Amino acid sequence: MKTNKKDTEFILPLSSLGGRNNIVKVNNCATRLRLEVKDSNKIDEKEIEKYYPSVLKISPTEVHIVVGTNAGAIAESLEKLLASNIGSLNDLLELITLLGGKENIVKVNNCATRLRLEVVNADKVDVKEIEKYYPSVLRISPTEVHIVVGTIASSLAESLDKALSSNESSTNNLLDIISLVGGRDNIVKVNNCATRLRLEVVNADKINEEKYYPVVQKISPTEVHIVVGTKAFELADELKKLLDK
Repeated sequence: MKTNKKDTEFILPLSSLGGRNNIVKVNNCATRLRLEVKDSNKIDEKEIEKYYPSVLKISPTEVHIVVGTNAGAIAESLEKLLASNIGSLNDLLELITLLGGKENIVKVNNCATRLRLEVVNADKVDVKEIEKYYPSVLRISPTEVHIVVGTIASSLAESLDKALSSNESSTNNLLDIISLVGGRDNIVKVNNCATRLRLEVVNADKINEEKYYPVVQKISPTEVHIVVGTKAFELADELKKLLDK
């Protein structure tokens, strides 16, 4: 009997565990993920139980998630995710979206433990969502934002700067599309035809029809088509990979 890949991979959004920085250590027993965390109050039990049968808060710093007989493989998958490069393309695309999109970011700097960002409008920065991944976000002024990220500040700033200045059309197109459709959380499903992205969304009213692409059609309250030309299949495939991370 073949094992479904999804049954052996960690599929929860990290935000449901309070973000990367809330996870101290990963263990498992026969049927459970056993997590040492900084604060179990940051665990979103309702969100986790959409994916797995139950969540047990054993103590203020220990949480068990019942995941079934593939607990060992799922724990290994989570450990790999936590050890992955925070400067990967997926992470950077998500961070750029939470900062209000690439058009809201003017300049990237850093100090020892912070990203120091000059932005067009600090009110467009999604502070609450970013703080699921990083310790804190500080709005220094209407055009300056600092994100406390720890000792990776220099490498993350460099990676972010490269992503923003990249001339690679695929990277820029993904950023454009995510911004246009109201962010990652508004995208439910991605399909395409010969010349269009066909997107199922949570709310089509979040679509900005005037940005990036000349023809954006709201087919229904939950369906949007974007005319992108003959690169439709390529963009749909890349967007699916990004949203499936």
